[in-house]
Amino acid sequence: MKNEIIKKINDYYGYRAINRVRFRNTIIHDKVLTKKLTKERNNESQLRKQKKNFSFDEIEEGELKEAINSLGDSMLNKINK
Repeated sequence: MKNEIIKKINDYYGYRAINRVRFRNTIIHDKVLTKKLTKERNNESQLRKQKKNFSFDEIEEGELKEAINSLGDSMLNKINK
């Protein structure tokens, strides 16, 4: 498994970037988890605050405008999840 990881990394960079991999089992402390969760929550709240800022003044009412609005809604929903 280690050799496969080393090979993939070196293939990605195109040269011998690494020559060994070490795995270490450690305890995840609450501070690390708390920081990560706080950061994720802040990102989510910022994304929710974003509004659709689309300007379609030049597009007449119709299927194209509805399709673009639907696309924007689905993109914002994916980001907020």
